[in-house]
This record gives sequence, C-alpha cells and structure tokens, in this order.
Amino acid sequence: MTWRRRLALLPVCGAALVAAAAALGAAGCGAVLKPHAGQPLAPEAAAYVDSVFALMREHALAEGPVDWDLLRRETLYRAGGARQPKDTHGALQWALHRVNPHSFLMLPERWAQLEQSAHDRPPLPTGQLLYGDIAYMAVPGFLSLDSALTAEYALTGQQLIRSLSTRGACGWIIDLRRNSGGNMYPMLLAIGPLIGDGPAGFFRAGVGMISSWGYRDGAAWLGPDTLVRLPRGTIPVPALEAPVAVLTGPITASSAEGLVVAFKGVPRAVSFGAATAGFSTGNNGYRLSDGATVLLTELVLGDRLGREYGDRIRPDRSTGGALWNIFADPEDRITTAAAADWLRHTPACKNRPRR
Repeated sequence: MTWRRRLALLPVCGAALVAAAAALGAAGCGAVLKPHAGQPLAPEAAAYVDSVFALMREHALAEGPVDWDLLRRETLYRAGGARQPKDTHGALQWALHRVNPHSFLMLPERWAQLEQSAHDRPPLPTGQLLYGDIAYMAVPGFLSLDSALTAEYALTGQQLIRSLSTRGACGWIIDLRRNSGGNMYPMLLAIGPLIGDGPAGFFRAGVGMISSWGYRDGAAWLGPDTLVRLPRGTIPVPALEAPVAVLTGPITASSAEGLVVAFKGVPRAVSFGAATAGFSTGNNGYRLSDGATVLLTELVLGDRLGREYGDRIRPDRSTGGALWNIFADPEDRITTAAAADWLRHTPACKNRPRR
C-alpha cells in the first residue's frame, strides 16, 4: 500500500556537489551487488518490489525506452536473498535511477528527519546594491513545507525587491548558483515581481497532462490552485519591467532550475554563468508499507514559450566556467561583473537620469 503526497521539486543525487541530496536521505545513488544476489526473495520482499514497479510503470517519466520485465528481473537479482522490504532498498534505488536519475528512495528515518527539520528556519533571500544602481539578490534553496516559514521567506524576498527598487535599482541580478532546490513556490513568490504576472512555465506529465504555474498579485499558483501567498494584509510589490540577469551554475538544481525556466521567454532577462545540474523535472512522493518514500519523477518543466527542458539548462552567456560558478559571490569579478556590465548597457540603466 502506498501513500501519495504531491511535492515541489526536490534536489537529488547526481547533481554536482548538491549537498542537499544527502540531507534528504536518498539511500545512495547506486547499489552494490550483495553476496546473496540471484537468490529467491521472501514473499513479503518480492511483493514490496512489485509495489514499487507498479508505481514506476504507471507514473514514472522515463528518460528513454524501458524494458520493464528485464528491469524487474535485474532488480530481483540484485535484491536476492531479501527477507523483508528494507533488504530491497539498495536494489530499488538502482532501479529508480535507471528509469530517471531524478527519482530516488528515501528511507523512513531520513523522511522523519526531513519532516522534523521542515520547521527549522531556512536561509532567507539577501540583497544589496552593487555599483550604485545594480540590485544583487541571492535566492537560496527552501526545504520546508511550514506555512510560517514559507510566508517569512516569500515576504523577505518581496521586501528586498521593494527596498532595493526604492533605493534606485535600475537592473537586477538574481543569483541562483547556490540554490539546490526544494519547495519551488515560496521561491517563486519571493521574486514574483521580477518574473511578472501570469503563467511563467508548465509541467508536462506523460504525453498529455499539462499544468501551468506562475505568479500573480502576491500569490504563486499551479493550475487552478493557489499554493502560497503573502501574509494577509501585505501589499505585494507591483510587477517590475526591469532587466534581470540570472546567475546559474552546476549547483543550481531542480526547483532552482524551475526559477531559471520562469525567466525564459522574458525579453528583459538574460542568464549568465554555467549550465545547471540537469534536474529540470518534478517529483511526486509515495509512502511505502515500511515507511520509506519513493520520490518519483513524473513531470518535465517547460517555459512560457512552450519549450521543454528536463536536462541541464545552459546559460545565454557562459562566464567563468563551471568550477568558478560553484563559488558564488556577489563580488566575483567574472560572472557577477559580466551580468552587471550587461545590465548597465540596457536602456533601463543606460538612459536613466543620473543623480
């Protein structure tokens, strides 16, 4: 029996240096063959494997053609000798990654840790003015489903935008180089005024179902549902028609890649840095009989122009190399400086009256 929970995008193993994957507790990115490989499984363990395969066959977004019967046989071989469900975790982890590297199995104790840490205060957006009139804003990952923390994160972002705009910012640098993902919608809400009102992207599931998502009037939404909104009584920052430079790198993963996609198709936005981690997809969670959770990739990200991703997103302008962009810093003299130079030459900054 499984329990399903719709999740925002999550970071996973395989993304270069994405430390959040370990925090989420994937049971390793591979599986080592055990001495008992190939031996029969106990009925309970075999049924457990079959329950996961039923989920994968029905819901998984595979990266390519899958011979499900062959994959099941190989998984049972790797899980050989398993007496109970937990003995199959390593083999199932291997199978999930074979179908899509964004899918993984989270062990029960790790899920409990995640739920407990969901109430810990996460890093919040920070910002400053660079070069006098270029606003720099670092948008960190957000790994919480707590409503109070969600509101604090989103409100902090919008307050930063309001403050820096009032202080004379003519262009914006949005730094996603240290953002390895989490719950996309508070992050979307935090920078919504720079993305603009209306659809910012979509999810496609399988060959048919498409759900758009975006920002409007202080709320982030998915399809017909408002998922997060600013606290009651808060006046949202009006949408800004300012130029935006989006900074990306190999740690920019999963829902952070969703934010990158949100700026795609915006004529006033250009991305700088290095290619993202390559997990521009979405996961849903299924609780299994022993308390483990399958985080199954079911969705591929698309932008407002109808283009789909699902892999690494390359910047419009490569700067500094992948290694350099791991060490994100507002004062770096390659990526940030290149973004600021582009912003200074946009009409919004070049033609503005000087104080």
